[in-house]
Amino acid sequence: MKASVKSSVESALVAAAAAAVCLWQLIVYGSAEDGDTARIVMYALGLSIALIAHWTFLALALQRSGRAVVPWTFGLVVLCPITSVVALVLLAADEEQPA
Repeated sequence: MKASVKSSVESALVAAAAAAVCLWQLIVYGSAEDGDTARIVMYALGLSIALIAHWTFLALALQRSGRAVVPWTFGLVVLCPITSVVALVLLAADEEQPA
């Protein structure tokens, strides 16, 4: 895997981890009896920003690896977790092939 593709994949994984943390906190504080509205809104904004960053970094990695960006980006947005996993597996498989 090229260094530029690897950097984009790592950034996409960090953004996905941030989205998971925001989602977890959103569920915890959203189900509380006395939920703080400002905190819930901030975690919702964090979740949306992290998802957009994840999609952007994955699209950048796919472009740098020579794959079509528009169909993959459409799939990332519509089928978020499934297409993300498939894209990461394909990018990791490119690493295993001899250059």
